[in-house]
Amino acid sequence: MQIQDESYIKWKLFLEGNDEAYSWLYTHHIQLLYQYGLQITPDTEVIKDCIQDVFIRIYKNKNKLSIPQNVKIYLMISLKNSISKERSEESYAFNFYSMEEQYITENDFINEEERREQINEIKKILHVLTPRQREIIYYRFIEEMEYDEILQNIKMR
Repeated sequence: MQIQDESYIKWKLFLEGNDEAYSWLYTHHIQLLYQYGLQITPDTEVIKDCIQDVFIRIYKNKNKLSIPQNVKIYLMISLKNSISKERSEESYAFNFYSMEEQYITENDFINEEERREQINEIKKILHVLTPRQREIIYYRFIEEMEYDEILQNIKMR
């Protein structure tokens, strides 16, 4: 069973009052949310606080919640909204630049010099994109979301 299918089932169980399902949701999504938060802000304390806030709000409002089509996207959007509320809009920027080296695999390049040139070229190209465009690229190529998931994510804001 895929995590997404299992997340959907656990979310449903949580809404029915199963605290173990709530715990499972937290445990299985915490790392993803933390890594995603690092793409939004380098402030690890803000990320940790906002993740806690997301799960506290979910728990407090479980009687008002429905089952999202995609639990992962729902949690990511909730975290992003929480972080953006925590920080001023002026300082909020989707930080794509800090992650390209993390996700470009060493097998993609024959030698280190070619790799550096490629990264510099990517940085130049990404620099001309808006933060929203960089975010969409992140969802598609790093999170490997389908186009309809990306559209859903963008519309949920």
